Amino acid sequence: MFCGLRNHIVRNNPLVSWHLKRTCFSRRTARAHCAEQSVGIMVNNSYRISEKMYLHFHINKKKYFIMTIVFLSLFLLAYLYTNYIEKIQSANPLLFHDCAFKNTFHLYCPGCGGTRAVDALLHLRILSSLFYHPLVIYVVICCCFFYIKIGIQLKKQNGDADIFINTACIWGALILVLTFFIVRNLLLVYGGVDYIGELKSYWI
Repeated sequence: MFCGLRNHIVRNNPLVSWHLKRTCFSRRTARAHCAEQSVGIMVNNSYRISEKMYLHFHINKKKYFIMTIVFLSLFLLAYLYTNYIEKIQSANPLLFHDCAFKNTFHLYCPGCGGTRAVDALLHLRILSSLFYHPLVIYVVICCCFFYIKIGIQLKKQNGDADIFINTACIWGALILVLTFFIVRNLLLVYGGVDYIGELKSYWI
């Protein structure tokens, strides 16, 4: 029975290493391997599932604690930066320059509005944050989702968790940035719509 299971797995998964083709599974090994195959096959720290790629991370309590410290530090830095950016700029004018892309082409670059979006989100102005730059909320939602998911798995699995992140999340972020970049500038040039308000006078 389990040799048949092995043959089925090997036949449908050509990336299975050669020694699996020569080994007949015990009941426990077969179940564990079947569970592994339902997740995917390890290839350079990523898993291929029905031709989709997943990033794999092994998280323990120590790493989870470090993640918590990093997230809290980023939150604190974002709050301080958005609330004291004017003082920082006035004290260090050489460290801050206007966007070269915006000054050259009179269009917003893919990252323009990110700081405003962070500031709006910290003050719970969700809609404003979306209009400034939707990537900020997208990243926050993804981070919160996986942070909670890891915490739940750590509790269920006694301090060890294997997390699989679909690379579609990364591609989704890239597509979102590119789409927002195109749509925002088209609305600016042809519709006179400028939520940030820095380039509208040039195109009117």
